[in-house]
Amino acid sequence: MNRKANWHGKGLPQDQWPTVDQTEWQGLFRIGDIFDGMGTAVSWRSQTRKTNAKHYGHWLGWLRYTDRLDTDAQPWDRVQEDCVREYLKTEMERVASVTVYGRLRGLTSVMLKMRPDIDWQWLQDLTNRFKGWSTPSRDHRARILPADQIYSRALAQLARLSASDLNTPTLRIAYRDAVMLAIAITCPVRLRNFTQTRLGQELVLRNSCWHLTFDDASTKNGATLKFHIPATLEPYVSHYVDYIRTEFPGATLHTGLWAGSKGAPLSEISIYGRMMITSKKLFGVAINPHAFRTIAATFLAEASVKDVYHASRLLGHRDLKTTEDHYIRASQLTASRKVNRVLEELAADPSTKQPHRRNK
Repeated sequence: MNRKANWHGKGLPQDQWPTVDQTEWQGLFRIGDIFDGMGTAVSWRSQTRKTNAKHYGHWLGWLRYTDRLDTDAQPWDRVQEDCVREYLKTEMERVASVTVYGRLRGLTSVMLKMRPDIDWQWLQDLTNRFKGWSTPSRDHRARILPADQIYSRALAQLARLSASDLNTPTLRIAYRDAVMLAIAITCPVRLRNFTQTRLGQELVLRNSCWHLTFDDASTKNGATLKFHIPATLEPYVSHYVDYIRTEFPGATLHTGLWAGSKGAPLSEISIYGRMMITSKKLFGVAINPHAFRTIAATFLAEASVKDVYHASRLLGHRDLKTTEDHYIRASQLTASRKVNRVLEELAADPSTKQPHRRNK
């Protein structure tokens, strides 16, 4: 049974690694002579060894928790592209992008040392892409832009693009990505559900209005999610569905909403990358898909204390505390605004002394 949804994020301690992994790991640091040769990682510093062992143990922990750990297999035989991508998808729903990048980089470093004779180009390319997408967690405040600002800029981008002929793949991709951001801020679902959105199933046109629905079997918490696309966004969604999407290769052969350029719907990792790139271009900061949920919840909480409850329902949380603990960043901002209002009122009161301005 695949238990990916309940992955706790704990790696395997080194003494619990499969025997073959422990043997290969120790071989990396073998001190030999001119006849025996030396391990390929003997130059690693102690901290590098510790860090890479932690990342590799995390990979093994995920494999075991999801019933994928074949203890008889060679370590490098387990590192298959489909499996690694599934691992990254799971992590992207749990932790910051920079953390995911660090774990992937550690796994890549270990594989390059264990089997340098294998062509790991796909793994290195994947690692390089994540490096470009990752944003340090200390910059999270910069990513929490106002939801209305994100939405208005996404609409402005769509309006600009609509004024052109949209007759090139580059323009059509830009249009798709702007629709993607606009829907992400108005319908803040998890990346897995966002990726799986299909025409005629999750996204449906009823009475000239677009509705987005995810049944309880498809969501992480087993809660049905229902969203209504705003009226100001509906024309752009319709134009994308009816005209832009159909120009993507193979789009008529599948129902995936987010059509890709290679004849199939975009994967989670591709959507993650496109949202980071497009948000950086439009807003000046790269916003990962998970951050849109924080932004939406914060926007509601700032509007009214009562709306914290609605924020919880918007995100599909059964427990209000989950919303408060992990998503809402409004309290400090709200407190700051209250202070500012008091200061502004004092400044506007004629009875208060104004500072004397020195003539220049």
